[in-house]
Amino acid sequence: MFSTGARRILNIIGNPSAILSFIFNIKPRGGSTCIGCGIDDGTANLVANGRLHSSKVMIVVTDGLNIQGMPTPDSHLLGALDFAAHQGITILAIGVGNNVDGDQL
Repeated sequence: MFSTGARRILNIIGNPSAILSFIFNIKPRGGSTCIGCGIDDGTANLVANGRLHSSKVMIVVTDGLNIQGMPTPDSHLLGALDFAAHQGITILAIGVGNNVDGDQL
């Protein structure tokens, strides 16, 4: 999950039905939106726990604009995207709600 920062609430290893159940029961927390923080944490998780020589796919679901990150929100997000791409990770972005920037997705 990500908001002002990112926090890992579930590792990628596990029972698929248990993972889906967990995802559907996530309760959002307040804060700003740091999409780059979520991508950085997801990339670290996939690199550390993903199967060797397997496809790596990250699905990013966001309800807002990326407004958090250092040194700037845009540079942090672009850096996170570049690093994920360098690791061979394909990212699919899904925007939900009324505050999503289609160009950013």
